[in-house]
Amino acid sequence: MKTLLTWLYRFARRFLLGTGIATVWPISAIKAKLIPWMKRDQAVVKGHRMVLDHGDILNLSLYGVYEEQETALVEREVKTGDVVIDIGANVGYYTLILARQAGAGGRVFAFEPEPESFDRLRRNVAANGYDNVVLESRAVADSSGKTRLYKSSTNMGDHRIYESEGGREAIEIECIRLDDYFRD
Repeated sequence: MKTLLTWLYRFARRFLLGTGIATVWPISAIKAKLIPWMKRDQAVVKGHRMVLDHGDILNLSLYGVYEEQETALVEREVKTGDVVIDIGANVGYYTLILARQAGAGGRVFAFEPEPESFDRLRRNVAANGYDNVVLESRAVADSSGKTRLYKSSTNMGDHRIYESEGGREAIEIECIRLDDYFRD
């Protein structure tokens, strides 16, 4: 049943996106009930097995791709043997793509300071068997040391090291300047 509804949702979205119909009742009420039910904790994304975050907005759950143009650019530009940095790696969508593109002769340095996202990142890299990835549970900033990370309650990709809206939960995290990290 879930597979059928997912297929129907994808089909309808393809033809109705941008029409505004999703804001009209009862469509909006149906969508509000269906989306949480269709979300998955895990998915195959661009050929990688991934544990997703609770804020996945169906892009990875249903479509297996996020930011299609940016993803295509990364896949086109990163070559075997390249050394790349993923700053704010989140759960590892780009980290996994970069690791595959760079290959065994390359290296990916993935920085993610938020503990839950870092745990998912670590699990995703391990589940896909990449040993060319260096994981760092720190933020990249203009100075090394400690700072506060202001967490979004709705979007795991919208945590910030500056306070932009009142009421965000904040945690203390480690920061590193890339010049300091790669000094040796």
